[in-house]
Amino acid sequence: MISNTDVGKRASAQVRAAEEWMHAPWRQVRGFASGAAATANWVANMVVAQTFLALTRALGGSGTFWLYAAVAAAGAVWAHLSLPETKGARAETLNLRD
Repeated sequence: MISNTDVGKRASAQVRAAEEWMHAPWRQVRGFASGAAATANWVANMVVAQTFLALTRALGGSGTFWLYAAVAAAGAVWAHLSLPETKGARAETLNLRD
């Protein structure tokens, strides 16, 4: 049987863990990074919307598709070569300044 003091100790530990989670410095970086990613997505969508008709007239439908595909592939290669691998790493262990 679980006593009331055991429940209180567990609840207190959970509150402390939640407070540490809320004030972790990487959470501020995560919020900024999410905003930056959303902004980049909107800018990329605007670029496509502004250039699509002119490129379709100049290159045709398939040429426009392949141009956008080449830009996307170049971006994927750049990201693969220049960004560090973080698979399996906990956010608390990453160096946020480098």
